[in-house]
Amino acid sequence: MPILVAEALPGPNGTLSPCGQTEPLIQVTAGETYVVNVSNYSSSQNGYTIDFSSSTAIIYDNQPPQKLSLSASCSDNQLSLHFNEPVDCRTISTMNDDIIIADVNGVYKNIQNIVGVGCSSNSFYVTTVNLQLDGTLSTSSEYYLIAKTGSDGNSISDKCNNFFQLNDTIAVISPQNNLSLNLGNDILFCPEDATLPVLQMPSSNDALYTWALNGQPLNNNQNELTISDTGIYTGTFYYGNMCSITDTILQTIINNLQLTLVMIQQYALDKAYLCLPQIFLRQFINGI
Repeated sequence: MPILVAEALPGPNGTLSPCGQTEPLIQVTAGETYVVNVSNYSSSQNGYTIDFSSSTAIIYDNQPPQKLSLSASCSDNQLSLHFNEPVDCRTISTMNDDIIIADVNGVYKNIQNIVGVGCSSNSFYVTTVNLQLDGTLSTSSEYYLIAKTGSDGNSISDKCNNFFQLNDTIAVISPQNNLSLNLGNDILFCPEDATLPVLQMPSSNDALYTWALNGQPLNNNQNELTISDTGIYTGTFYYGNMCSITDTILQTIINNLQLTLVMIQQYALDKAYLCLPQIFLRQFINGI
């Protein structure tokens, strides 16, 4: 059976500690995955070297990084791509051309910037890469993240120089509609009310707005609408490419007097909607 021998260069190994097993030699089985936990690495991210040359087992990593997670909404102009292992910041092209995005028809979406989250002169390996787009994605299409050879002469790689293959599909994106809209509860009001009701949609410089009354478009493309007529109002909020949300509300104007009198010891006013005309109620005594 093959054995795996780990020797720290420099540093002791194989001694017992409160941290648990520190055996320098273990028996291994081909095809299985083993974890070497280094609990006392140096302050540098580069750590130190572990030498497996005394092992009879062959250790290798020949797989490029894999997508761990990626989510996209139709209002997003940035995607966060999380990998299952660190990628090398130095293999990300400064020309932002290591990755392209294409829809099902082969139409490309421009990527303005590819940023390794946490990359710096002292930190070369990260697990998250942000893709900054020049616009939003459409919910009507899937998109494909495709690996390319960048202007630096290579694609993105992991620590072991396993590079993405040219035209390899890194991830498939299905943008979701994450917008919400609530115009509120239905409205009852009198024409003489000092303040007319105002409907409001979320405000954004990148959004488009439409309003309709009983299905007929209104000449208003703002996020607010002052209403004065009875009917069903519909507001639609558009953001990005094919990303929209719609809500409706019913407004009713009360023009008729509704008066209910209840007999206690004298007539008293129980409920009234006072609209047109203005009415003064005189005191009712003994039913007169």
